[in-house]
Formats: sequence, C-alpha cells, structure tokens
Amino acid sequence: MLAATRVTIPFQTLRLVRVQQLSSLSIRDPCLGPDAALEYIEEGPYQPVIDFPASACGIKTRKFRQVWYNEYKWLEYSVRDDRAFCFCCRAFGNGPNSDLAFRVTGFKTWKKANERFREHSKCEAHLEAVAKWKGRLQSCKTGSVASQLDSQKKKRVADNRAYLETVIESTLFCARQGIPLRGHEEGMDSTNQGNLRELMKLRSTDNELIQRFMVNREKYCTYLHSSCQNEIIEIMASQVTDSIVNEVKKAEVFSIIADETMDLSRHEQVALIVRYVNQSFEIQERFIGFYRTLQTDGASLATLIKSTLSALGLDISALRGQCYDGAANMRGPYKGVATRILSENPLAYYVHCYAHILNLCVVDMVSCIPVVRNAFGILQALRNFIEVSSKRHAVFEKITSQKTYSAGPATLKSLSDTRWNCRVEAIRAVLENFDEMVQALNEIAHGGSKAGTEAYALLRNVQDFNFLYCMFFMRRVLMQTNHLSKFLQSKDFTYQTAMAMAKSTVSVLKEMRSDDFASQTFNHVNELCQKNGYSGPCVPRKPVIPTKLGGGVKSSFEKPEDYYRTEILYSTLDTLIEEVEDRFSENDLFIFKSLADVLSSESPSDESVGAVSTTYSIDQEDLNSEINLFSRMFKDGIADKSNEEEERTQLEKRLRFFREMALRDTLPNLSKLYVLYLTIPVTTASAERSFSSLRQLKTYLRTTMTDARVSNLAILQIEKGGHAVNILDVVTRFASRKDRRLQFF
Repeated sequence: MLAATRVTIPFQTLRLVRVQQLSSLSIRDPCLGPDAALEYIEEGPYQPVIDFPASACGIKTRKFRQVWYNEYKWLEYSVRDDRAFCFCCRAFGNGPNSDLAFRVTGFKTWKKANERFREHSKCEAHLEAVAKWKGRLQSCKTGSVASQLDSQKKKRVADNRAYLETVIESTLFCARQGIPLRGHEEGMDSTNQGNLRELMKLRSTDNELIQRFMVNREKYCTYLHSSCQNEIIEIMASQVTDSIVNEVKKAEVFSIIADETMDLSRHEQVALIVRYVNQSFEIQERFIGFYRTLQTDGASLATLIKSTLSALGLDISALRGQCYDGAANMRGPYKGVATRILSENPLAYYVHCYAHILNLCVVDMVSCIPVVRNAFGILQALRNFIEVSSKRHAVFEKITSQKTYSAGPATLKSLSDTRWNCRVEAIRAVLENFDEMVQALNEIAHGGSKAGTEAYALLRNVQDFNFLYCMFFMRRVLMQTNHLSKFLQSKDFTYQTAMAMAKSTVSVLKEMRSDDFASQTFNHVNELCQKNGYSGPCVPRKPVIPTKLGGGVKSSFEKPEDYYRTEILYSTLDTLIEEVEDRFSENDLFIFKSLADVLSSESPSDESVGAVSTTYSIDQEDLNSEINLFSRMFKDGIADKSNEEEERTQLEKRLRFFREMALRDTLPNLSKLYVLYLTIPVTTASAERSFSSLRQLKTYLRTTMTDARVSNLAILQIEKGGHAVNILDVVTRFASRKDRRLQFF
C-alpha cells in the first residue's frame, strides 16, 4: 500500500484555503467527490497535517487528531469541510451497503470517532472497497488483467517467432551446405534423427528457446516435420527468386541459358539461368531452378522455357539472347527451341555455347587420326583395368606411395566426351605416374592373377613409341585448348573476347606446327624408349598398288621422324585448327560484329551503326553524336592510364571508362547498347555447374525427393552468395499461410 500524502498547512492560511477550494492545495480534497479519488488512486488518501480547528462538544472542545492517520490508513481529511472521509469507499464503495457518512457527506462527530472508525473498518462494504483499492494499486504496477494477458500473449508470440527463426536458420544452413535435412528414422528414440534435428539439438545447449520448445517439448509443434520444411524451403527459395526477378526487371533486358541432364531418379531436369546486366554494368548469371520435363523435343522444351518465364513475370519480348548446346532439339533450324523462340522474338539471338564448340573440336581431332584415337583407347583401358579393381588399385597405390615427390594426380583419370578437361588430366596422370604404372602392370602380369594376360597386353601397349609420342605431344596441344576451355567457362567474357581468345589459341597451335617442335618431341620420346628398352618408332608397311591399277609402291617416308611429323603431329594440329576456325565462326552473326564495332571502335563503320540502329530501334543521328562525343572523351581521359590498360581489350577499356565517368544517363543510347552487348550469353557453363549441385542434392539415398524440393534446395545452395534471405519475412509469410498459425506468430 502506498504511503498517504500529508501536507502541512499553517493555521494562518487555513481560512484562505477554504475560500480557494480549487487551488493546488485543495484539488484532492475529499469534498470534491469520488472522481478526485479515482484520479489520484496511486497517491492514496489525502491526509493534510494542519492545526485542525476545534469545535464545541458539550463542555469540551473536540477536533480531528493526526494520530488517526497512522491507525487507519484509509482515513483522509477535508480541509474545507473539517470532516473525515474513507478514501477506499469514496473511490470504490458505490454499493447499496456503503456508509454515506464516510463516502459522501463526511464524518465530524469527533467524540465517537474511534468507535465509528473501528466499526467502519470491519464493515463488508468497506472491506470490499479496500480489496478493490489494493487490486487497482497492483494493476497500476503490473497492469490490468487485460493488459497482463496482452503482454503474456506478446511474449508468447515473440518466443514462438524467435524459435521459428532458429528453425529457419538451421534449415537455411543445411540447404546452403547441400547436406540432407531428414534422417532415416526421426523418432525420439533414434540415435540419428537427421542433420536438421541433430543441428537443433546441438544448438539447444546454448539456446534456451530450442531447449524449451524442442527438447523439453513445451510446445506441441516443433515445425521440424517434412511438410513444414518444404514450406520454409519454398518460401526462402521464392524470396531469392523474387530478388533475382526484380533485378532482371530493373535491367529491362535479359537472356536465357538452358541445359538438361538426367538425375538419379531418371528424371530429365532442365537447368535455367538468366543473364542480365546490373546498374554497374556487371554481368550477372543467376540460377532460377530445375524443371522436370517428360519429353526433350524442341516443342516441349520451348514451352517449358516460355511458361517458366511467364510464371516469374518476365516478358519474353525483353529476351535478347539464348544459349544452348548444339543438340538438334535445341538448335534445329525448323523445330529447335532456338527457332521457336526466335519466331516469337526475333531479337532473342541464339548462341551455340563456345565451350561445347571447343569440346566438339577436340573430340573430332581425337577421333580423326587413327594413331591418336588408339592411344586414347589404350589410356581408357588402362584406367579401367587399374581403377575398377580394388586389388589392382591397391598394387598401384602401394607403389605410388613410395614416391618421394609427386606434382600430378595420384590416380588415373577416366575419359568422357562431355567432360571438357578430362583428356589433359588423364594424360597428366599417366605421364606423372608412368614408371609406377609400368611397375604395377609388371607385378600384376607376372603374378598369379587371372588379369595377368590383360596386364601383359596393356604393358606392351604403353611401352610403345606410338603411345608415348601421342601422349607427349597431345599433352602440349590439350594444355592450350584447356586454357581456352577454362576461359570460356567464365560468365564475364563476351562475344569479342571469346573470338579473340580463340584466334590467339589458333595462333599458338600454328606456331606449334613447326619442324622444331616435331623434332623436339620425337627425339625426347625416342631417347626415353632407348633408355628403357621400349619399342622404337616404326613406319607402316609400304602399301603396294595392284598391277591392274598401274602397279608400283605408294610414296613413303625415308625416315620415321618424317612420318610422325607429317602423318600424326601435323595432321592432328591441322584437324584441330580447321575445326576451331570453322566451328567458332558459327556464331559470327553480323549484328554481333556490328555491336562490337560500334562499342569498341573510335570511328565505327556506317554499315555497323546503321545495322545496330535499325535492329534496336535507335535514332542513327543521335547514336552517331553520342559515339563522337564519347570517343573524344575517351581519347582525352585514357591518355594518363595507357600503361594500366595495356592488357585490356579496346571494348573493355571503353566500357570501364564509360562506367567510371557515370555516363549511363548522359549517353543513353550507348548505355543501352553496352547493356545489350553484355547481356548476350556465350556459354552454358553456369548451367553445367548447376548439375554438380544436382548430383550433390539427389544422391542414391534421396531419390524420392520431390522435384520442387530439389529445385528450391538448389536455388538456396547455388545462389547462397548472391542474395540474402530475410528471416523475419520468412516467419511472417510462413505464419500467414494458415489462419491457425496467426495466433501463434
């Protein structure tokens, strides 16, 4: 109970106080009625300390006594009326049994004061009023029942949301790391309840909410069921996708990259990537999901791509490029995906992936020359013989473990027509471990194993001049193409840089087509064979021309070196050079050349400017004026940076200067052309890389996972560095999906 308020009033001012009833000294006077008591309920009874006036009572005078304040805490005194009141009854005693003397009129019979005060303290109406007063005081401190219930609900909601945030954070962690969320047995008695539940149990050691809600089961719902996981994963993935779509819409134009593969469930999955340019002229390639298709014909895939873009809110009229592999269903001139989309949007130019083109060049080179083809066949047979058997691999591993130094791979690599750099890695693995491999084959061939015959045959083949010659010179050739292949897998390069890099690679290959390189390779391999007693170089038997055709002998080579130089090395290089020059010209569209000319030349040709203006609906005079102005600015501004810019192409230099000078709004037509040029894709490497995530997600233990869950998990894993997930927004969207969740969140 609060202490009563006591005010000392000098006797000289008493008359003035009684006159000024509404002054600050008497504003709480009991004579003002119950409203004053309710307004000052926290201050308690009004108990002024004054020289209380005396009144005649028979032969004696009586007056109010100050000590009554201490004995009766509810007592208060009216200065104006010289009467006593009950603060509790005045504020809360409005019932029919209340004592009017203490509630309304006031008590002044001081002779019977103690007796009346004790009677009033025990009456039912007074006790009820005191209880109400104490309850009101308590509610002032802790709030009313309604407010207490409201605060309890707010605390419960805050705890629920905080716990759900921990579930979402743990789910997001597992998704981004590509690890399974669920376990085989998730019951309470299971020793391994899956990664998500085990992670939550680990976090419960330093998180009280997880300990209460999940471990102690304070709440019935833990939101760890697979259905809740799917909802949370879908909301987070849609949040990332929405962020990507918003960026694409800001860019105004975009391109699509697509490729398909089959997962372990034998479902055909199509990976879709959007390529666009942000406000800083930086190329972005973002993954938007895996989409299952029942058929892989051009019509089905084209419908899938268009429906997906429409569902995401992306208009196909803003599409400016499409990049696929060279399969007939993708690039077919009549029914391919590219043709069908081009029929709806002529500006969505098709680009055959340069990385696939280079791989086709290498595959054709290897298959066209018999000696080279046979060498790679021996390479694959060697890998299959050693690596497929655990016993034979153990022999090889035991021998290689005794090496003091190894710079290359310790295992043999498999060949594949679809893995771009597998050939050079396979050759490196054989040459780096050649002595150990020969020793292992010798041990297997002379052992009691049934594989001894096959080991002996392989040993004869690898200790052959033809095999070693192909391995050494092909390592040099494939290292050059491998550099180009790695470059073509980057999202940041453009049509011009791809062509420039291809031309540089062709120049290097032409330089390798020399007598010096041929003689150096031949002599090195010949010395190696002589040193180890391997079979030396040999020229094929001279073919005899039939007598009926004139007879005689076909021209042959005088020295083995001439044969290996002309028929193997030169033929291989000529085939590769011809394939690269021919296949890489497939994407040489006139509009691409015109764009490169306009954006990289100081004085582009009128033909290029006209083609670009007509194709993209730009006023030619405005474009010419912007080109002239920018060329002048670039020429003046780049002079001080000539040394720094030597390694960049002319287009890269001009683009960097354009970006640094913030000319996007000043030269809108050039800005539009830069965005268009950078938006055009030249490789499907981003889609190929997404297949690695698919293989990590859909393992043989997770083949029953739904396609939607696979796609959403892949979005969260692949785009984990590009777009953040708003946990609070995920909680809100999760709660709004069902009405009964709103009371909890």
